Amino acid sequence: MPIATAKGDTFKLWLRSDEKIPDEMRPKFKFIFLTGRQQRKLAESLDEFRANWGNVKTIDRLFAILQEYIVDWENITDPKTKEAIPFNKEKLMDVLRFQEANELVYGIFGFVPELEILKNLESQLPTVTEKSVEVVTAPSEKTKSA
Repeated sequence: MPIATAKGDTFKLWLRSDEKIPDEMRPKFKFIFLTGRQQRKLAESLDEFRANWGNVKTIDRLFAILQEYIVDWENITDPKTKEAIPFNKEKLMDVLRFQEANELVYGIFGFVPELEILKNLESQLPTVTEKSVEVVTAPSEKTKSA
């Protein structure tokens, strides 16, 4: 089954700044796997986002993109009370800085599932062959002039 159509399957991303936090405590953000059409839509959104760089709409657009694809989070806590903050897409601006949201949006776009995730989803993997395409070298200058 294609990974993007497997109902309920998600992947997690975390911020580079949180990599040293133990896994069980690390804040994580869960996203849906994207189909090709969704990836295209995301690419268009990112193009629009970059074209409008430098105004308040930039911030709004980035968080709107993130809200479209996030489905949950883990280990997000209030810094004052240390209590868990329940997941709410509308609270993303209260939880993340612009730069962190940007990191996650580009993470969604570039996410490639690891082999173990694919195995767990029972997706068909391509057969590994020793040589899948013929290697062709460009003609040298001597060959071009001959």
